[in-house]
Amino acid sequence: MNWIRPDYEYAKVRHPSRLRAQVKNCWKGDELTTTVILKNFTDKPVLASLKDISISLPLEDRYAESRISETLRCNVQIFCGGTSSYVLARRMGGEPPHLGLILTEGSLEKYSVERNTELGSNDRGCFLLHPSAMEVLPGEERRISWVIFPCSSVEDFYYQAAHRAKFLVAQWSRYILFPSEKSTLTIHPSFRPKELKVNGISVDEVSSEDGIFSYTFEADPSSGGGEQVFEVTADEHTCITKIFIAPEFSQLVRNRCLFIADKQQYKGADDHLDGALVAYDTEEQHQYFRGGDQRVRDQDSDYNAGRERVGMGVLLAFYLETLKREKQVDISNLEPNSEEFRILRALLQYERFIERELLDVDSGHVYNDMIHDDHPKRLYNAPWFALFYLRLFGVDGQSRWLDIAVRIVRCYYEEYGYHVYPIEMPMMQMCAALSEAGRKDEEEEMKSLFLDHASVIAERGVDYPPSEVIFEQASVGSAAFILLQAYILSGDKKYVQAVQEQLKVLNTFNGIQPDYHLNEVAIRHWDDYWFGKRKVYGDTFPHYWSAISGSVFSLYSEIIGDSSYRDRAEKSLRAVIPLFFSDGSASCAYVFPYSVNGMRGEFFDEFANDQDWGLYMLLRDEQAHPRI
Repeated sequence: MNWIRPDYEYAKVRHPSRLRAQVKNCWKGDELTTTVILKNFTDKPVLASLKDISISLPLEDRYAESRISETLRCNVQIFCGGTSSYVLARRMGGEPPHLGLILTEGSLEKYSVERNTELGSNDRGCFLLHPSAMEVLPGEERRISWVIFPCSSVEDFYYQAAHRAKFLVAQWSRYILFPSEKSTLTIHPSFRPKELKVNGISVDEVSSEDGIFSYTFEADPSSGGGEQVFEVTADEHTCITKIFIAPEFSQLVRNRCLFIADKQQYKGADDHLDGALVAYDTEEQHQYFRGGDQRVRDQDSDYNAGRERVGMGVLLAFYLETLKREKQVDISNLEPNSEEFRILRALLQYERFIERELLDVDSGHVYNDMIHDDHPKRLYNAPWFALFYLRLFGVDGQSRWLDIAVRIVRCYYEEYGYHVYPIEMPMMQMCAALSEAGRKDEEEEMKSLFLDHASVIAERGVDYPPSEVIFEQASVGSAAFILLQAYILSGDKKYVQAVQEQLKVLNTFNGIQPDYHLNEVAIRHWDDYWFGKRKVYGDTFPHYWSAISGSVFSLYSEIIGDSSYRDRAEKSLRAVIPLFFSDGSASCAYVFPYSVNGMRGEFFDEFANDQDWGLYMLLRDEQAHPRI
């Protein structure tokens, strides 16, 4: 595998005109040392900001068909966090060797992305590493140096990093905290520091034999929350880590549901759109809707009244179901002026919109947009609407909702067969609901359809069919999620064995960096372009579909009893929380890079659009594993 892509220059330096740059590359076997020397050749100092200097790192993080991606492409995790910055690029199939890069001289603070937007969602682009802001005096030189080496795993990467440089490995036990929760930062220097501090506070060793330091932080309920930055210093070496304090969870979910009911349900003059749940512009504070053009496949479908927006309805229904089950709230007898009644009213109005505009109730066919618009056909829609009706059944137990869910699933398999990888196929929920209702024949019918689907996926292995993005985390995670559900329904161990093959691929997408934006967050880099207001192609950390991985880790840990996957599941699922704000508003994506094609990044997109799937997945997991 050639890890460097041919369409961008490696270690190309952009810098102020008053500096000269020299790049030196030194090979030693499979190890490459790259040194960038910046010299001020003038008689005046240069005070450079982050944007002034960048060094290109064009790694092969782009998608092709699965067999090419798994062997000749890599998922790149970047940590620009001081002198202990690094890059881990794992081959997408999970088979070593992988590529490790650690900084040996200088400091990195951010990265940017430069990409050819004509290549669309399948190409992440070229990475531009930004050294920390620096002052270069007349005649002075500054050096940025790193070493690149092969490694076999995450553990081997850390081991080699410790033997190649003075390096700080720092990891938090939790990256997203709710009020009064604690998180412990474990720091493992590769050297014996004279003193180690966290935000200027001296930290003692907890294990002198291993050279491990520990620092504990508690989320103060009165602090206001948000991002918390911690600088670890060991002598002259640094590592910048970030965690996030969230609002109280149950209130956050409640506020989000109320915001949906009050602000994102259409109540205007158009009879067709009446009751729909639509996107909302949190900057300009108004609803946003674009109906796709039936004559062409256009981007407007991602702002229509169908598709991903049903996640809002799923969240509303599951929230009410949770109140009914956990707090014994009588959903059929709510106080008309209560907040719960407002949510229920919005939910039922939305259901009427679906039956009128998005669903053929008799056949179970789900349309792509209102007015029974089916352009383009989309394989993801039907399972989501089946899940919506299953959650409605959980709210009030009406058999009619279960009838509709069964028809939707039947129709889905008639139309698409078993060779697609839908997100959130509700296998367990469907069989559990039919069992609860005593509908044994339909339960066996649905179970048979699901297991036939899972068997095809198991037999196909890691040869994924191309979808809207040719090869991506959601396809891999959905395959694993279907297989895990199939094992729970059948007890057949072949499905667990098949999942282990999927996990080798899925694991490579998730970040290891000590930053709440990145740790156990899956690589996605196109969603803001398709669903956001700013329409920027670039890394979205976090993005709510990253929680697909967390859902897989959670089920897998239940089945095999692996606590490490339980821990990873919590981190992955909680990572979506920063997309939701205390007033109930939300963002469809956070664009993480410092800049993308020169446009400033590091922002929450202003559209509340499709992100509620992430909150639903976290709420669902919390019901099964209460820790919040």
